[in-house]
Amino acid sequence: MRRPGANGFGSVSILSLLIISFLAVALDAQDGIPPVKLDDFNKIHAWWDYHKDGSAALDDRAMVNGRGYLLLRLSNPNAEQECNVAISEFQNIYGKAIKRLLVETRVKLLTPMKPGSRGWGFWKSAKGAALQSLCWFMEQMDAGDARLSWKMMGVVAKKQRQTHPWKPEINVWHVYRIERDLVSNTTRFWIDDSLLLQTAQLAPADRLSFHLWIDNQVYSKKGLVRAAWNGESALLVDYVKIVTQHRKKSTSDVKHPALLLYKAWNDVLVGSGEYVIGDFSFQTSGPTVYGLLTARLESYDGFDEDDALMLYLDDDTAPVKKWSGKDLKGATRTFFFELEAEPGSHRLRLSGKNTPTLYDLLLVDGGKARILFNKALQPLSPDSMEIIIRKEPDAALLGYAAATLDESPEFNHILPVGRLEESDQDLQIRMLDQQSNLLKAFFFCGNESLGECRTKLWTIRGDASEVLVKLRQQGNPELHRLIFFQSY
Repeated sequence: MRRPGANGFGSVSILSLLIISFLAVALDAQDGIPPVKLDDFNKIHAWWDYHKDGSAALDDRAMVNGRGYLLLRLSNPNAEQECNVAISEFQNIYGKAIKRLLVETRVKLLTPMKPGSRGWGFWKSAKGAALQSLCWFMEQMDAGDARLSWKMMGVVAKKQRQTHPWKPEINVWHVYRIERDLVSNTTRFWIDDSLLLQTAQLAPADRLSFHLWIDNQVYSKKGLVRAAWNGESALLVDYVKIVTQHRKKSTSDVKHPALLLYKAWNDVLVGSGEYVIGDFSFQTSGPTVYGLLTARLESYDGFDEDDALMLYLDDDTAPVKKWSGKDLKGATRTFFFELEAEPGSHRLRLSGKNTPTLYDLLLVDGGKARILFNKALQPLSPDSMEIIIRKEPDAALLGYAAATLDESPEFNHILPVGRLEESDQDLQIRMLDQQSNLLKAFFFCGNESLGECRTKLWTIRGDASEVLVKLRQQGNPELHRLIFFQSY
């Protein structure tokens, strides 16, 4: 769907498309590199090249995706061919225009190392060429030459390199981060929250792409040797997040008499045990507080504990609300709930377990607001629909929408916009008064959100007693919640 008021790129060259960086929260074009790209492995994404080569090509167990994790297994490779299982981006897309490039991934190694290599990070891919631009975590094993067996994090930039030993643990989750900082010419490596390597004036400035792999190849200055062995080398990935623009946490400037709290995260959260996400104070006129919480929670088939979110009111030791990945199984939802709260000051604590993806939390004073419309419309049917919201002429409306939209099946950061506009999922919401004057309009674009949820919060003031809400969709996006409150 073409964005209202926007034009396509026409005949923009491939080179130009590769260096586009996106500004602000929304993208004006549907090509290029988004500020944040997240894969929680609940669906197939077109920007990945999913590799299964050699002995893995016909192995149904080699790659498991779409269940809230990515499971890679390389079994019984032979020495006659390259055998690997991996994900990688199609092109070297992160050039000098991206001053700070960061990847964060949560990984668990399931088996000890076998002859070959495995790891993850950025590199400049070039068939048959020497590796001259990379930053990654990698381990390699040569059964016949201990000098070629090593485990390290490191950087290669042309003829310079810096490395640091790495001690991988089996069956233990860790969060790994790599940042290429071209502003300070530094590359940083973290495991969990520990900074283990910060290079001195060394960062690969070439165009890079992300790779995560297991293979049977041993690399050295003399070339590569392919190993044959029996058994399995396996690892598990919870998520991969690539950040190309570091932005401040979003805040809302929406003002409404009944709005008690609005907090946005739009991120994967990580913690051990039950950890506190936020502790919030609010004052209500009582006796009811309406709440909306938008999140994605996963279950991991026994590889990890389920994601969970809990809300505690005041000094209660038991949660007043709790949601679990065991129930959602990787789905994104906007939960609507009501809290009983006497007039006065209260405290709400939000806690989490494991790695929920949390979008936002909204609280509305039930003593100052009335719900006029509250539905989850997924999928939205038919392709367009109209809703009439009737309110008191002098009342202020508070509206909220949450939607998940997938990118085009061909989206890979390279193809020009004209080939993608009609094949992604889009949603347009327009609000008009009784004289057909436009009051508010929002456009959700799948080629911008890349399968992630996006939320909007807004107010409408004026003397209109009716508001016509027009919804138009392309490609069956999920509208998790559309809700309108009227102030008293």
